[in-house]
Amino acid sequence: MAIEPNSFEFNFLFVLTIILLSIKLIFAIFLFLRVLKRKRKKGSFEFDFHFAMFVFIICLIISEMFYMYFDFYLTEFDSDKYYLLENVIYYKIGGTVYLIGFAILLFTIDKKVLEFKFKGVFSYILFFGALFVLFYPITTAEEFEFVSLIEMIVVFVGGFIFPIVFLYFGIKVPKLRNATFLFAFGIIVFILGAALLGEVIVNPLKEVYGIGILVVIWIFALVLKIIGLILITYSSIKFI
Repeated sequence: MAIEPNSFEFNFLFVLTIILLSIKLIFAIFLFLRVLKRKRKKGSFEFDFHFAMFVFIICLIISEMFYMYFDFYLTEFDSDKYYLLENVIYYKIGGTVYLIGFAILLFTIDKKVLEFKFKGVFSYILFFGALFVLFYPITTAEEFEFVSLIEMIVVFVGGFIFPIVFLYFGIKVPKLRNATFLFAFGIIVFILGAALLGEVIVNPLKEVYGIGILVVIWIFALVLKIIGLILITYSSIKFI
């Protein structure tokens, strides 16, 4: 089941993707300017929380571009083309870059904010998840869905532990409560938005409601991702 190229649904999803890319680029520029400001203030560069956030957003942009090429140019949302070797490599690279960016962010949070209480464990989970996505051989639709599921599980494990920690951190440090709560909520919302586009969720819905449900899913995913990014970016400049 695929979307007809150049149909309303196809073009609408393309526009949504461009909007999301543009918003991520705006956030990246904002964070980069923030990093430069802190460098001028301190007199030296430091791989701190703000720079990790910048790297994370850049990784999201790169990942989105690979996914965009995979969806709109290589497969045109035809699931029968997802697992072809010449196509799936772009999906693998997109997922790998996304997970590595997330791993860098979580490692920096652990190191700079939480005094390395978790010894980088959750960032390592994401990193090895990235390696799994990149190197696990995909030759069938079932293997593609399996890798998509593993990627989702890895993000949930790594991504949902830290919001819990940040909620605890906010309770213990009242002056940072609002910022930490916003950051935790932002991560959760962003992950939910990303999870909506996973094959294990999209495929069953397409079978029941038809290909048109993709538009609804992508709108919800776009809104959740944007809200999540806004909360993460805003709160990140408040408590570090």
